Amino acid sequence: MMRHLAVVALLCSAAAAQPRGAHVWHLVVPGDLDTSWLADQITAELRAAEEAGPRLILLELAGDSGRWDLVARVGAAVQALTSPVAVLLDDPGDRRVGVAQLVIGLSSRGGAITGRTQVRSGRDREMRALAPPEVAWGAVEADLARLLEAPLALAPEGFADALLFPGAAAWVLPGQAPGRWMLTRERPTAGEARLATQIVWLDDKDAWSFRAAPALLKDLALPIETVSSPRDLLRRHDARGLSLHKVEFRGGLREARDEAERVFRDADRLIEDLRARLERPADQSIAPDTIRRRGRGIVVDARAASDALAGVESVLDKFPELLREPAPGQTAVAGSASAYAAAWRRGIQSRKDRFTTLQAEGQALADR
Repeated sequence: MMRHLAVVALLCSAAAAQPRGAHVWHLVVPGDLDTSWLADQITAELRAAEEAGPRLILLELAGDSGRWDLVARVGAAVQALTSPVAVLLDDPGDRRVGVAQLVIGLSSRGGAITGRTQVRSGRDREMRALAPPEVAWGAVEADLARLLEAPLALAPEGFADALLFPGAAAWVLPGQAPGRWMLTRERPTAGEARLATQIVWLDDKDAWSFRAAPALLKDLALPIETVSSPRDLLRRHDARGLSLHKVEFRGGLREARDEAERVFRDADRLIEDLRARLERPADQSIAPDTIRRRGRGIVVDARAASDALAGVESVLDKFPELLREPAPGQTAVAGSASAYAAAWRRGIQSRKDRFTTLQAEGQALADR
């Protein structure tokens, strides 16, 4: 249980202290951009990097999804940087990143993607339910449009809408002007098919997808280049061999939820263990001091477990998005944010109440 307390603290901790004099700041976001806390940490670290005046700020994104209000916030922070910046889209695990990550990459002056990486839409639409109710989605969409206006100035007309709001198949075809391409929702003719590249298709998830082939990026006129690895990108920016300050962000919804569920499971196991220790027969041959020590041990363990549950409460305060999805053991069928929040709070309080009862019973043994 105490190990999990340390992890809870880690989830809620700020990024490492920022050193002065690092030539390259390498910021890595390995998961989805799905919590306000994570977006705050990324933007704060970008500001700290800017103040340090490095030769290059490298933001590496590997997630599959992002909440659009957070994407707009991080993208605006990237676009506002005056230091040299590169956003690398790369996930060595599944060779896939999300459209949300691509939008942040496009917002920079030095976007790059590894050649074998595929861009696909993820849970971006579902994540709207995790946002605070006061988020104005019309304003968010306007912010995203402004964010992409300059980067997509030469892209085919309608590409931004297809990127942000997929809903039907689309193809890239040569346009009327030399060197310009166009986006079409109509299936290409037999003669056009050999020149067409399908980038969007309609399926049960309205998936948006393309593989980052250099030719396609050129046809789309996207300000993003293909590289083989982060090292290759550093080489292109004449930054290989320079001093490096690396920060990896952990503060997404998955990490927070996993930790809360682990603490709940450990609490339930400890409740069973403490109950068994209390119900152990009091053999007449057992010395009174031994029974009292048993009681004191139960009191200590019950108090520590209750403190760990308070740690879960602090995680919920840091990541209120957890309260907008089902609690452990709860289904999403016909659920609501208020029902989810109540179930999370009930799960914590019911376990704390049981530990309070066990602590009192342990104290009674200790006082014999």
